[in-house]
Amino acid sequence: MDSNVAEMLRTHQYLLREMTAGRAVLFCGAGVSQGRYPTWSTLVRDLAAHAGLPTRNVDYLDLPQWYVEARGRKALEQHLVRTFTTPAQPTALQRILASFPWDVIFTTNYDRLLEQALHERGREVDLVVEDTQVGRVIERSRTTLVKMHGCVSRPHSLVVTREDYDAYDRDHPAIITYLQSLLSTRTFLFVGFSLRDPNFRSSYRIVQQVLGSFRRYAYALLLERSVNEYVLQYWRRQRLLILPLAGPRQVLQFMKGAQETATGWAARQRHLPAILEGLGPECDGMRERVEALTQAADEVSDRIRLPLLAEIRERGDEMGAGREGALYWSRTSAGEREQLYSLHNLLQLLEEIGVVVPAQRWLRLGNTLYELEKWDLALQAFQRVYRRLAQGGWDDSSVHPKEIAGDLARCYLSVAQDRLNAFRGISGDESVILDLTEYEWAEDHLSRCVLDQEQTLDREWLARRPSDLAEYDHDHTTQPTTTPRRRQLTPQSNTRPRTLRRAAPVRGAGRSTAQCPHVLGGRDQAHTGLVGLVDHGGRVLPLASAQTRFRRVLDQWVPRSGSSVVGS
Repeated sequence: MDSNVAEMLRTHQYLLREMTAGRAVLFCGAGVSQGRYPTWSTLVRDLAAHAGLPTRNVDYLDLPQWYVEARGRKALEQHLVRTFTTPAQPTALQRILASFPWDVIFTTNYDRLLEQALHERGREVDLVVEDTQVGRVIERSRTTLVKMHGCVSRPHSLVVTREDYDAYDRDHPAIITYLQSLLSTRTFLFVGFSLRDPNFRSSYRIVQQVLGSFRRYAYALLLERSVNEYVLQYWRRQRLLILPLAGPRQVLQFMKGAQETATGWAARQRHLPAILEGLGPECDGMRERVEALTQAADEVSDRIRLPLLAEIRERGDEMGAGREGALYWSRTSAGEREQLYSLHNLLQLLEEIGVVVPAQRWLRLGNTLYELEKWDLALQAFQRVYRRLAQGGWDDSSVHPKEIAGDLARCYLSVAQDRLNAFRGISGDESVILDLTEYEWAEDHLSRCVLDQEQTLDREWLARRPSDLAEYDHDHTTQPTTTPRRRQLTPQSNTRPRTLRRAAPVRGAGRSTAQCPHVLGGRDQAHTGLVGLVDHGGRVLPLASAQTRFRRVLDQWVPRSGSSVVGS
């Protein structure tokens, strides 16, 4: 490791502690995607060359504006989408950054590599691109990614021209306010960001003026060639400490060193085996007690299988389309409920102190809780399985990541439907439609079930589990002539949810579909997802916004409980 990097790591221990504890906020610029996609300067030169624009003695912020004047806004958006959607993998720096427990990340990048790096770590991402999405930041177990300059997945949101920048405060007041509130209360780390963005500088200046001597310190990793003593002094007066590094290799070294330090601290604070090692002679005796507790937890998990679940499995498709899970839950005794809750809490506590609970235990518990319509608790269990699998800690090779993504998607849809029903009951209006963020969360997992990284149908996976497309109204054998049919059920209708048909087991696919809970086809039956996502030829169709799609899905195709439980 470079000696200058090592000295910085020793000097800035406070920053490392904030990052380790999850109290810091990351702010990324184009530098973290270097080598995958063009930087801002390269991008605007490409735009100028494409449209034949002059490049001498001009402000680079004007070139995209001139491009719009010459070719139109739509042409600019298409150029950016082509540029930033070419297949690429996250950089080494992005993967290291994704390993820290950030609950909020800001970025000015248009690409989706950072989301991909976070997904690889098993982190679920709440994407904030528009002001209306700021109000959806509700769950600390997820990472909120605020894309200040928009995302290529929503071309209309891209902030790139002079007019876009000038109108930013007017068009994005909620995002600006959210940024300012975090600048006031949290420690920021800027990586790959030049600090020259006018929207950021305006927000930072306001916070500094308001807080005065109570303003917080922030940190920025910048290349030595991009700063001088005057830049360092200016930002130091603003309580932003610039850590100048010789080049990208040193930036990577700094983050690797921070990662190693954070891992060591986390182990000493929360990893029980490491804690026991420091206790001296009593270590062996305490370790035996912990092992006994773990064994007891396994035995309890095997014993607590509510008898009513057997009836759910036996009846299967014969069950009606109502809320059987809620009915059976109401028939359990207080003691049975307490046992199930206690088991969930015990497994959580064991993992929090560093005792590894087999992921299959979490999967079985999640399935049990799902069948009993305890959606929130089931989500917590499935989320742990999802993270374990993404990080390579899965202990059952027969389970595919897409199956767990399907579990999460189906849970989110159930949570959304439960909340929607509650609001409709309170209002007395069956036509009420809510803009619930669970719709987008479900869509995110659902799309990963049926699509590959190039956003085309994952035919290899679907060959293993053809039932995943059982509820799509399309024909694989013909080319499309029209959009897929959509069943017309209105939100006002009193029609009860349709009982979904049984998915046939697939031989030689690890687990059968009857054993495989999945949003599109599992738990003994096929479940619909985004009806109309693919056309007759298997191509992805452009659709309306995610919330509009899922409103229709929830009003037309409601997944029901009352199906088999894996491992029960």
